[in-house]
Amino acid sequence: KYIKSIIDILRPLLTAYDSQNDYFPFCAYSAEQLQIILSVLKSEKQIAEDTRVSDFQYICSYTQGRDKPSGKVVWLGNIGTLAHLIDDFFELVPQKFKLASQIFDTGRGISDKALAVAKSKGSCADKYDLIKAKFTKKIKHAGI
Repeated sequence: KYIKSIIDILRPLLTAYDSQNDYFPFCAYSAEQLQIILSVLKSEKQIAEDTRVSDFQYICSYTQGRDKPSGKVVWLGNIGTLAHLIDDFFELVPQKFKLASQIFDTGRGISDKALAVAKSKGSCADKYDLIKAKFTKKIKHAGI
C-alpha cells in the first residue's frame, strides 16, 4: 500500500523528466549494488572493461557530486540483454529505451525502437536472467 503511494507520488515527477538528460532519474539499485552489478557485467563481457564505476553510477541516477561521463557507455552484449537490463533497472522511467539509446553505444548504433522490440519479443531474456541471478547472489552475499 505504501509503495503504491510512493509510486503514485513519483510518477508525475518521472513523467515530467526531460529525456534529453544523460542519466536516468530513478534506478532500482543503490550505488553500492551498482558496483557489484558492473563487475558482473564486465566479467560476463556485456559492458566494456574500461567502464568506470563512477560513470555507471552516474547514468543510473547517482549524479550528485560526480563528473559527467566523457562519452557513451559501451555495451558489448546483445541488444536484447541490454533491453531487459534497462527494463529491470528503470521500470518507472518513461521513455527509458529512448534514454538508453542516448547513453549506451553498441558500435553499430542503437535505437529506442530496437530496444523496445527486443524486450517485447523476449530476446535474450534467459541471458539476462542468468546475469541477474549472479549479481543478485553477490549483492545478497555482500549484505547490501
